[in-house]
Parts: sequence; C-alpha cells; structure tokens
Amino acid sequence: MPLSQFGSGFSRLNNLKELHFQSCYLKRLENKTFQRFSSSLEVLTLRNCLLYFVNTEVDALLPFPNLRVIDFSGTFMHLKPALQLLNPYRYANMTTINFGRVSYPMRDSSDLPFSLTITSDIIKHLKTICVENLDLSENGIVDYEPGSLFSFDHPECLRHLSFKGNRFVLYNLEKRDEINLFLKKLYDLNI
Repeated sequence: MPLSQFGSGFSRLNNLKELHFQSCYLKRLENKTFQRFSSSLEVLTLRNCLLYFVNTEVDALLPFPNLRVIDFSGTFMHLKPALQLLNPYRYANMTTINFGRVSYPMRDSSDLPFSLTITSDIIKHLKTICVENLDLSENGIVDYEPGSLFSFDHPECLRHLSFKGNRFVLYNLEKRDEINLFLKKLYDLNI
C-alpha cells in the first residue's frame, strides 16, 4: 500500500497554486499527507477516487491556509468526515466547496449512514465559511435538523447551491420560518 504522504522534494514547489488528482489510488488522507507542500496552494482537486473508502483525519488540509477551492466530488469518503475537513477554514472566504457524491450506499453503517440527517454538529465548520459555490449533491441526505443545513453565518455569500439527488423535503411547515429567514438573507442564489 502506498504511503499517503509526499516526499521532501515537494517542499520546493513554492509557487504551486493548484493541485489536482483524478481517479487516484487513495485509502487515507492523514494530517501529514500534505505537510511538505507550500502553504500557497489555492485549489485542491481530489476527484473520483473510488477504488477504496478514504479514511480522513480532521486536520489533513491544515497545510493549506489559503485554499479557496476544494473539489472532492466523486471521492468515496462520506459527507460527515468530508465536512470535518473544513475545520481549518472556519470564518474563511472560499470560492468553491464541492463535496458532491462523496457518500455511497455501499458504505452504510451506524456511524456513517448513507441515509443521513444533517445536524448542527455535522455542519459546524461549513456554516462559518463565506462560500460562493457549494455542492452537497447526491449524498443520501434525507432530512436536516433545525439550525443546521440552512443556518449559514454568511448566506449572502452563496451564489450557487446544489442539493440535487438527495431525498429531503426542502420546505415543510415545521421548518418554514428557518427557510424563509434563510431565503431573505440571500442575494443572487442559483439553486
């Protein structure tokens, strides 16, 4: 099994702004995986890494304080740990967070259920980020608790929001006030 970290030669890439992986062989995303990369990275793409379930450590993205785009779409890691990776970006401004289809029905357990109800704890890092484009599509979301999915600190930042392919009811009487308040705070959102 390859190590999930990079050698010392990568520390010489001081001007690196973007790092892209497609259909990669990855089992772990550890706190030390990217420690040798420059902190100047602004775009990280890890797309369609489906061969194995990717186990993540919460501070794996800590070496990239200037990240503006995170695209992990189609990478098999589950939405809950993917959202925990946002811990270093609390109160930051980001252009894009794409966690579309990171959960798969074949990985269904009590701690990482495919049929997922979004709670305030799951969303605690994301809600603080001023993000323009957010994609949480096709992740088995079946419901959300009040004070979670639509309780962004900066909803005015959102321009594009995608929940396609999930199975929750967007608007119901129980959550009407929360949705109405959220919608009033938006400016130019495309859903």
